[in-house]
Amino acid sequence: MNTTKQADVFQAIASPLRRDILHKLALSGDQSITTISEDFAVSRQAVTRHLSVLADAGVVQIHKQGREQICALHADALVQVAEWVSFYRQFWDRKLDAIGDVLDGE
Repeated sequence: MNTTKQADVFQAIASPLRRDILHKLALSGDQSITTISEDFAVSRQAVTRHLSVLADAGVVQIHKQGREQICALHADALVQVAEWVSFYRQFWDRKLDAIGDVLDGE
């Protein structure tokens, strides 16, 4: 039996810094922890901890390449978030339609 608890993807993306890290990986592709750290006003150790949370949730994969640890976005892990958001989109669409009707004078 697997006793390792996988981190919740929703908890993993709850941090704005972790979302920014994901965005950076999505735009720039695989990057070393050092390269990722250069873009943030926190220590490399703090970025490493955030990447660890993302890796535990399966959103980022980290592998060793020589002396560097390379991080890669694993966007498939975000499907659960996309499905959750898409359910609630219907409520936003209704609200936007209602606002549009008011603005159109209907």
